[in-house]
Amino acid sequence: MEATFGSTEFWRNGPQPGALYKFPGHVNTTQASQIGAAKRTLAPTVTGTSVLGLCFDGGVIIAADMLGSYGALARYRNLSRVMKVNDSAAIGISGDYADYQFMKSVIEQRVIDEECLNDGFQYTPKSLFSWMTRVLYNRRSNFNPLWNTFIVGGVQDGEPFLGYIDKIGVAYNDPTIASGYGAYIAAPLLRDAFEANPKMSLAEAEKKIDECMKVLYYRDARSLNKYEVAIVTKDGTMIKSPIVSETNWEVAHMIKHFALCFGQALSLELSGMATVAAPILLSFLLIGAVYANPENSQARKSFKGYQVLSVRAENEMQIEYLNLLQQGPEIDFFQIPSLVQRTDILVSPTKLKEIKKSLRKMRMPYEVINQDIETTIERERQQIRGKAANDIWTNYLMWENFELWLQERSQSYSNMIQLKSIGKSREGKDIWQVKVAANVNDAKKPAMYVECLAHAREWITGSVCLGSIDILTTNYGNSGSLGDQATLMLNKFDWYFIPMMNPDGYNFTKVNRLWRKNRKSNVVSSCPGVDLNRNFAADWGGAGSSSNWCSDTYRGDSANSEPEAQAVIAAVAEAGDVRSYLSIHSYSQLLLVPHAYAAIKAPDYNELKNVGDIAMLALRQVNGVNFQVGHGPEILYAASGGAFDYFKLNGVKYSYVYELRPSSGSGTDGFILPASQIDPSIRETFASFFSFADQIPA
Repeated sequence: MEATFGSTEFWRNGPQPGALYKFPGHVNTTQASQIGAAKRTLAPTVTGTSVLGLCFDGGVIIAADMLGSYGALARYRNLSRVMKVNDSAAIGISGDYADYQFMKSVIEQRVIDEECLNDGFQYTPKSLFSWMTRVLYNRRSNFNPLWNTFIVGGVQDGEPFLGYIDKIGVAYNDPTIASGYGAYIAAPLLRDAFEANPKMSLAEAEKKIDECMKVLYYRDARSLNKYEVAIVTKDGTMIKSPIVSETNWEVAHMIKHFALCFGQALSLELSGMATVAAPILLSFLLIGAVYANPENSQARKSFKGYQVLSVRAENEMQIEYLNLLQQGPEIDFFQIPSLVQRTDILVSPTKLKEIKKSLRKMRMPYEVINQDIETTIERERQQIRGKAANDIWTNYLMWENFELWLQERSQSYSNMIQLKSIGKSREGKDIWQVKVAANVNDAKKPAMYVECLAHAREWITGSVCLGSIDILTTNYGNSGSLGDQATLMLNKFDWYFIPMMNPDGYNFTKVNRLWRKNRKSNVVSSCPGVDLNRNFAADWGGAGSSSNWCSDTYRGDSANSEPEAQAVIAAVAEAGDVRSYLSIHSYSQLLLVPHAYAAIKAPDYNELKNVGDIAMLALRQVNGVNFQVGHGPEILYAASGGAFDYFKLNGVKYSYVYELRPSSGSGTDGFILPASQIDPSIRETFASFFSFADQIPA
């Protein structure tokens, strides 16, 4: 039977001589232009999100962030989406970036053509708006749209103008305009601001735009906190770029599992899958926010099943993850995350599985250095019960016995000790200052100041202050090594000790052994307390401090806001010629040289470090324990608002921070240092005090 199909149909798209055969229905590339192959955008690829426009008195402002999203991937972070047309007009776009580039080239050429005519005319905002409306409507009518929304703005006849045009030619003008997701959450904010103040200034308009861009950054997964603005006034058109909004995710401390989920997003980024998952996760998790438990209960907190994980961060992304994790409930960081030392993290039993899993996802090796910290706390409690309540060398004194010891010692050595309350704490407890001198009735000598127990859980620091007072008073004028040291120290200087800067917090450690802050009631939060060593006016609010009330490093409402900080500042000022301020903390076995709040070292850093090196050599010679000396941000972490930095900035030359035993990540103890280490800690620290006194000029 003969074939029924004709040769003409079979060979319609037949090959040219020397070419390959093309089956029927295939479009030959050489024929594409002849039969109308699609060359337009069929679907947006790289896109930009919201554009905002706002009229102010005498001009308009148009803003767009600089993120180009490739689907859900935050691919391009430096794309410009606002354009200066001429001195009276500007545009902003959202939608497909390739279509914007096409339209931009067309507009630029038309502006050039207009200038070449040199007839005194140029595009006005309204004429540009009218022309673009017709272009977009025409493209839509030909089923060949530009996948963009344009905001056209400018000044014409002295009046501001803003117009909106979308891809199908829908157009209108209004004093406030927003496209994309901004039409839903930013437009109401802009409208309310304009209706309340239609004659707002440029500065007010810029502030409102920044507020709206922050809202979009938090709520729109395709937004970035880096943006640019076009400002058009009668004086011309100006592009300001880039502008970076100050944003943070500290609200995440109220959201259960936020840091864990964000860690998973970051782990994807580590593997090359950079996403904008954080804003998505936060917006999603806000729906089911679970607030942190308050720390106001007076029932003793049990740490049964809590483990201490020692973690090493190796890159900035891992630091970012740890900083987010730090805001969550049932997690306590014993150090601020840094790249220069291990970070010890206390984790509740309900969080252990999730935290360990997230650390593995973040490729962060960890070691469990304490399997159950409640066991360690109970061991300490039993040791305290079994010893004399006033034995400062082998026992930690509770708040009541602490005060009693100070009063008894001042009475026993009334010619050498002046005990004075320098102020009241938040809960009305006395903040005691102990002046130790060869004779308190003699004229003032230059002063050495020692501050302890700013952080309530650092019990060993209070013992060091009490032990040093004991050595000075019982050995002054005697023979022997300690006698010689005490005599030199008191003949040369008056020594001032604040053995318990944070009495409220220290007393509360009977309820929560690991409490750090003072006990200020935060009206707007269920989380009490301020970190006193972040409250001083030394770059207050900077690195290493938090605005999150529930954070252990919450800096307070303002610099020097806490009565404890105010009392110490006033007392140091009253002491007169203060040569040294030694702030005693634990733990990590470090001596920090100013400044802790910045990468910039104190001008006399090298001199201070040399003095510190010699003092730590004297410390090491007592028990063989090594302390590292250096700049805080280099050997520990950056921390603003510290007392020693405040006094360094206010004229106290030799200011240092001690971080006592043990070293970070070295074992199970941490803040719960066994009572057996009180005696050696006092003796080695006192040896360094003597070295400072010997080196510092009177």
